Formats: sequence, C-alpha cells, structure tokens
Amino acid sequence: MNQKLEPGTILRERYRIVGLIGSGGMGAVYLADDLRLEGRRCAVKEQRLENAISQAGREQFRQEASILARLDHPGLPKVSDYFTDETANRDYLVMDYVPG
Repeated sequence: MNQKLEPGTILRERYRIVGLIGSGGMGAVYLADDLRLEGRRCAVKEQRLENAISQAGREQFRQEASILARLDHPGLPKVSDYFTDETANRDYLVMDYVPG
C-alpha cells in the first residue's frame, strides 16, 4: 500500500492535502484544498504504488481519468485534473468533492 499523504502535503503546487477520505484496492482518496481556486475543496485519488509501477496499471488509471472526464451525470463527480508526480512515481486524479 502507498505511504499515506500527510495533511499539509502539497501536490503539483496546487492541491493541499487536508486528510484521508478512504482507501481501497486501487488506491487512496484524499480531501484537498485547491490553492488556485480559493475555497474549492476537491478529492484527489492516488493510484496504489503496485499499480503505478506497471505500464498496464498506469494506462488503466489514465483511461479511468479520461472516461470520467467525459461523463456528465449528477451522480458522478466531475474530473478536473490528472497528473503524474514523476519524483514519487505516482499518478493522481482530481475530481469534485462530494460530501457524504
């Protein structure tokens, strides 16, 4: 499993981690503040290290981001960003935070 991102960690000079929302088989989801859009909270999904190491795992995560970004449904969060942290060798998906 990934090492947990600590509150205050800043990703991509934009997303400040507030805390862990949950984790599962594909990775962990964190609550974050968007530092460019004041007052906007978002959810940041981090791919598990085991999946990020394989090219197939990374491609599956990228496809998930691409598909979710195209969907428009009130029951689904909107995807706003996808990026790779090359230093940590991790992929991230940023979406609307839906409380509950």
